[in-house]
Parts: sequence; structure tokens; C-alpha cells
Amino acid sequence: MGRITLAVLGRAVLDVEGMSQAQKVQLADEVFAQQPNLLAAILVLPRMGVSAEQLEVPLHILLVSFQAMKRSGHVWPRISEALSAPIQI
Repeated sequence: MGRITLAVLGRAVLDVEGMSQAQKVQLADEVFAQQPNLLAAILVLPRMGVSAEQLEVPLHILLVSFQAMKRSGHVWPRISEALSAPIQI
């Protein structure tokens, strides 16, 4: 069984959708502090041709995922640069 249940994920979606922009920035700051390579993997996307509008989707997924990680109660290891590198297509 996974560490993040469907209930935890659903609550994380509601959490993030209910956040103001300032709260989302604060959550992104938490991501940076705890999982900087995950945030970096998203922030590099514009260099690969992703528009600011398109960037909203992976950023939203990151925030929801991170919120679910927090809600799960599990202590997550820091994701290394090697594991968070974008896939070359």
C-alpha cells in the first residue's frame, strides 16, 4: 500500500485549491526548503519551451503532491538531483 492514500490526496487537492496566492507562495517556499530539487525540476521547464501558462499545471501538481506528502505523516527523504532530473525525450 502506498504512503499517500486517496483520502489524503483528495484533502490535499482541496487544501491547495482553497489557498490564496500568498499561501501558495508560502507552500512553494516549504517545498524549496524541504525538497529543492523537486521545485527546481519544475522551474527549469520554461528553459525547455514551456510557457508561463503551461507551467501552472506542473506547479499545481507539485503543490498538491507536496501537501499530500505533508498530510500523510510520513517522513520523506530529500529527493536527489539525479532522481528529479527531467526525462529527455
